[in-house]
Formats: sequence, C-alpha cells, structure tokens
Amino acid sequence: MNLQKFETMPFTKEKPVFDKLAILAAYDNLSEADKIAYDREKMRKWDIYSVEQTRKKRAKEQREKDRKAKERLKAAKEQAKEQIKAAREELKEAKVQAKAAKEELKEAKVQAKEAKEQAKEAKMQAKLETAANLKEMGVPMDTIIAATDLTQEQVEAL
Repeated sequence: MNLQKFETMPFTKEKPVFDKLAILAAYDNLSEADKIAYDREKMRKWDIYSVEQTRKKRAKEQREKDRKAKERLKAAKEQAKEQIKAAREELKEAKVQAKAAKEELKEAKVQAKEAKEQAKEAKMQAKLETAANLKEMGVPMDTIIAATDLTQEQVEAL
C-alpha cells in the first residue's frame, strides 16, 4: 500500500477512521520483532489502563461505602441524641414524681403522728372517764388506779 499517497489525500484528516486505518497500515509494515514489541507495549498500556480503571472503580465503591457509613453514623448519633433527650425527660418526670411521693410520705407521717396523738388522747380520755365513773360509784382509790393505770393525782383531780 502506498501510504505517502494516502497521507496526502485531503479527506484523511476529516474523519478519525482514516487515522485508525493509517495506524493499521503502519503496523502491517512493521517487522515481526517490531510487531511483537508493539503488541507487548500495547498490552502493557492496556494492563495499565485496566489497573487504573479498577483502582478508580474500587475508589468510587469505597467512597460510596464511606458515604453510607457516615450516613448510618449520623443516623445513629441522631437516634442516640433522641434517646438521651427522652431519658432526660423521663428522669425529670421521675424526679417530680419522687418529690411528690416524698411530700405524700411526709404528709402521711404527719397524719399518722396526729392519729397516734389523737388515739393516745382518746385512750387517756377513756381512762379518765372510767376513773370518774368508778369514783362516782365509790370504788376505792387503789382499785381505780390499778384498773386505769392513772396516777393518784390524776384520779384525785377528777
């Protein structure tokens, strides 16, 4: 093939297919040793290209994994914040309830103390009434004191 004539033709620069055709023609004119060297170089370039494409693909996949991991971490942080907020609210409510329960307990103790005092007073009043009735009936002082557990002064005061 006459490459010199082909290269001088005006339409060859218009379409890339003619460049490819020129390369194939030039390859065909190489010696066997040069063809082997050319093929090895071409394979080396393809290998480099393939390795680079694989590296880019893996890097893209890793970035995507990292992005998803960051999203999961962000979601987990938000969930943890919400759980902490809820726990703080529950703690606050528990403290209010504990304070109310403490006040109720305090009030119950006061009421129990008052009830105990009232029972003690009622018991004493009952003893005094019994002692007064026994005294009116003419029961001896020693018997009234023994029956009511009152002192002699308390019985005499009736």
